[in-house]
Amino acid sequence: MRARRPRKGRAEKVALSVDADDAFLDAVVAALKPDLLQLHGKEPPERLRALKARYGVPLIKAIPVEAKGDLAAIARYADTADRLLFDARAPREATRPGGLGKPFDWRLLENLAPGVPFMLSGGLDPGNVGEALRVTRAPASTCLPASSARRARKTRKKSLPLSARRAKRRQT
Repeated sequence: MRARRPRKGRAEKVALSVDADDAFLDAVVAALKPDLLQLHGKEPPERLRALKARYGVPLIKAIPVEAKGDLAAIARYADTADRLLFDARAPREATRPGGLGKPFDWRLLENLAPGVPFMLSGGLDPGNVGEALRVTRAPASTCLPASSARRARKTRKKSLPLSARRAKRRQT
């Protein structure tokens, strides 16, 4: 499968998953035709290589950050991910990955040169995203206006699985 490029003037469509199997991703890719796959689970680099070969779309690998030692993961993924996304590490009691709207200490990323484009996530809002980008020199972020972020949290769980289920029904 060849990599798709977004049409000029259109935002890139990203399908986010957490440790999804091939059957689920087949359905998601068929239904959404994403420009990128964003991986937030514990997918090893071998899995990223397999996904790239299978779908032909660029991959964003999320790296949870709480302490400087978490940045060691960069070396594992710099050769396989097309972009890295640094997100706050989920609290121990969390039932899903990600910072769940909480920021992390962006100073951990000061002077970072991972060798691959990177983005910030985790508790970014219109009030702090400028400072986060200044400190990290990140070229991009996942900052949403507060109302969009609330709407995304409410629908995120339902929309992707629903699309995947629809795609699976069409295939059978």
